[in-house]
Amino acid sequence: MKTNFLMGAMYILMGCCLSGCVSSEQESAKEVIFVNRVSLDLFFGDTEQLIASPTEATFDWSSEDETVAKVSATGLVEAVGVGSTRIVVVHDDARTFIPMTVTIPLLDNVIAMGGYKRILLNITAGERIKSVKISYTGSSQPTIVTVDQPGVFPYVIDGLEENTYTFTFVAIDRYGNESEPTGMKVKVYGDDYQASILNRNIQSAIIVNGLLTIKWADKMDNGVSCNIFYTNTNEKEVVLNVPMTDNTTVIDDWKSGLRYNTLFVPDEFAIDTFYTSYTGQTVLSKINKTNWAVTANSFEPTGQLPKGGVPEKSIDDDATTFWHSQHTGSGSPGYPYWLAYDMQVIVPVGMVELTSRSDFLNNGAVTFILQGSDDDETWVDHGTFTQRVIVGPQPYTPIGQLAARYIRIYMTDGPGRPHSHLAEFSVYGIVE
Repeated sequence: MKTNFLMGAMYILMGCCLSGCVSSEQESAKEVIFVNRVSLDLFFGDTEQLIASPTEATFDWSSEDETVAKVSATGLVEAVGVGSTRIVVVHDDARTFIPMTVTIPLLDNVIAMGGYKRILLNITAGERIKSVKISYTGSSQPTIVTVDQPGVFPYVIDGLEENTYTFTFVAIDRYGNESEPTGMKVKVYGDDYQASILNRNIQSAIIVNGLLTIKWADKMDNGVSCNIFYTNTNEKEVVLNVPMTDNTTVIDDWKSGLRYNTLFVPDEFAIDTFYTSYTGQTVLSKINKTNWAVTANSFEPTGQLPKGGVPEKSIDDDATTFWHSQHTGSGSPGYPYWLAYDMQVIVPVGMVELTSRSDFLNNGAVTFILQGSDDDETWVDHGTFTQRVIVGPQPYTPIGQLAARYIRIYMTDGPGRPHSHLAEFSVYGIVE
């Protein structure tokens, strides 16, 4: 009986404890405050409505630093100063903190582009920005630029010397508050850069059957294109823009005149294009070899037949045939070798072209002298040249003015062998 009494008392005590725990948990649940924002990042002057729940409860709102933010009795937060604080929400014994930061709006973006003694600034600003303070190397005082509307605002600064400038930008909002400065460097170009650029070289400009073919030399760094000027077959002046990526340009209506210049953009953001001076270009035409005569100080009469041997094989416009020095009978006489060409008329020579045998590239002459004569007796040197070991025609430009009836290729040495050969020789005369 006594045991039953003790057991009952214990159950009653445990029930009271459990009842107390449930009551405590329910009370704690009632003390939790939920807010629609866990943190705030506002610009100076902005407002934000905070909502706490349960909505039927009454809350007390306050700011830990009212120089940064103020909050109304209904939870409307106003950013009044730059800095950080916390919004405090209180209901009975429950308390919640909302951290917040107030800043001055920055510029969204600034792209600075240099040109000829000037800079273009593309300023991207939001609606809160009303003006921008601009300072740069050498400026006596900052420039205040008013931003009319949100978006990209272009601003040009003229009259700058060629130099690299450091720019500083400060955004100013509608309340007159200034943001932290941001900076960048930009290059301004001028007369020194203009003097440094050179025209792209032309290897040759040759007209054949009415087609003018221009072969360009190496591409120029920061060069974008070339402008070609000429008079066409309808007597009209034509300007043809040729991209720097082109290696060959073909013109089908050329009649006279050929000059060109090269266009440069110093960097990918530069706003101005720089132009070189015009350069006149000589137009060449391949001289017909039908009536030419040729002699040599040595040739192979029989040992290279049917494709090679006699000097006439070097002017038949067939690169598979060739002149070859003597190597049968009394053997090879050795260097020097020469081939003299009689063009029958005086030709203003702009370029000569030599083609080696494609199947024996390493056996031809390495070095030769280009010579001209009016009588086939007195020869004048117009440059010493080295042949490259490549297949196909190799062009050479005479040194000094060369206008002659006779042209001689005077071969001075080879690759270690006593004999030599040449597949084809051509002359390009100056048209104008």
